[in-house]
Amino acid sequence: MLSGDDVDGERREIESEYGTAGELRATRDFIGLDLRRRLVLERLGDLDFPEGR
Repeated sequence: MLSGDDVDGERREIESEYGTAGELRATRDFIGLDLRRRLVLERLGDLDFPEGR
């Protein structure tokens, strides 16, 4: 299981490369996302609900 610091670090890494979940959703709704960005958006959703919380 990831610690809170691990989750924060992964989120920062993803957001620095791809943008926030909100930005990705806006892009998806407007023009769609490529496979990599769809997977990143799913991962950001997973980070919002870590196991055991």
